Amino acid sequence: MKKKIPNILANQKHVVSNFLYKNDGLIIGDTEQVLDIKNQYIINTYQFVDFHNRIKNLNLAYGTVSADTYDGCNDFSYYPFIEIKRKGSGLNDIFKKNNHLPCGFFCIHDWEYVNRRNFDFYDSFHKYTNKCNPKKTIKVSSGSICIFPLSNNLQFNPFRSIDFANKHDLNLFSLGKNKKKVIDKIKKFANKTAFKFKIKGLNKIDKDNQKKYNLLKSVSFNANWKFQEFEDFVQELKKSGANLEFKNQSFKSFEEYDNEELRLFQKELDLLKKQKNKKKGDGDIIKCHVENGMYDVYHTDVGSSTGVLVLKK
Repeated sequence: MKKKIPNILANQKHVVSNFLYKNDGLIIGDTEQVLDIKNQYIINTYQFVDFHNRIKNLNLAYGTVSADTYDGCNDFSYYPFIEIKRKGSGLNDIFKKNNHLPCGFFCIHDWEYVNRRNFDFYDSFHKYTNKCNPKKTIKVSSGSICIFPLSNNLQFNPFRSIDFANKHDLNLFSLGKNKKKVIDKIKKFANKTAFKFKIKGLNKIDKDNQKKYNLLKSVSFNANWKFQEFEDFVQELKKSGANLEFKNQSFKSFEEYDNEELRLFQKELDLLKKQKNKKKGDGDIIKCHVENGMYDVYHTDVGSSTGVLVLKK
């Protein structure tokens, strides 16, 4: 049975425009959790490496608002939805004193034409919400949803992102029970890459009870697919029983950051929770008061671009 199409209108008073540069990604979630400083650490540190795995178990969703703009610049608008629950309700009654909290919103690229009355929902609702579109359900418990652009304008963010171009070390602590199998895999991979693995003495690693055996030192990658290929190789060794670490030299744990820098950033995050939305922003965070509950977040195609659709369950 098909989902019932909600009877909704866009609240024009609360439409917000935003501008993203070089990164079209948006994080969607409960405002308190999106602006939690430790979640911000994860979002900022891993946004270019292993990002989806890092936020998989967090109460956060991800989507993009982009079109073929060539220059990496994306203008988009955020449209909050008001559900019409009573037949014959006039617009003045629906929007009166903002008593009706939004039941969801749509973030779409400004290149896309929309009928602002109903967003062509009656033609496209099932297309937007079908199983082909990635979906995640998030829980809102603070009465506010936040849309956080990865292309943001935060002033005191101390967290540095890591990426494949950074220098990496591969350290081996133990070969595990399948010693020969692990060594064979290392040699096989070493033969097909330009990286100079430290193979000599590998057989003695467990006998010598070394704390760390440096297989590779200060290697970097010139393409993301090469980095991913190497990560897959490391995971394969781990599945075979090896104990090793693939370490990014630029990585810093949360505890390694300066306390004063963290204090300033926490102050900025606290102010953002109270800040009102601008009608037109540049990498600005958007917030919206909503009813608490579960919300489905869809990352969907809209015409020739991508968009984010959020609806209360």
